[in-house]
Amino acid sequence: MPRTLTLILTPRQAADPKCYTALAAHRLGLRDDEVALVRVVRRSIDARRRRPEVSLTLEVYAACEPQPAPVHFDYPDVAGRPEVLVVGSGPAGLFAGQLLSLRRVCRPPSGPGSGRCPVQGHHSLLHADRRGSLRPE
Repeated sequence: MPRTLTLILTPRQAADPKCYTALAAHRLGLRDDEVALVRVVRRSIDARRRRPEVSLTLEVYAACEPQPAPVHFDYPDVAGRPEVLVVGSGPAGLFAGQLLSLRRVCRPPSGPGSGRCPVQGHHSLLHADRRGSLRPE
């Protein structure tokens, strides 16, 4: 049975799997070679203070324990689907884009983060809307 623990780390420590694996092993009283697998279950950042902290919740599997099956992500083919413009790259916008893509409603997201602007020649949706470049459907 895996053991679950939460570590509060610096961003540099949280980005290094070897570092947080060694820290988790030490916290659980295991040697590094006794740890078979460490899986990140939850990751959050607290940037309210001067130095940000990353909270990692980990599942630690010892060498003698059965390991879980690997996680498989099945991304459907959305070629030929209409483009959908999701405004916003916060949690709601990212979730909406992922949900639409998984339901095969549209093609993968595009926009400033992907290197191309979804509204050609415009830097603002307001200007695009005034020219009628956005379709309401």
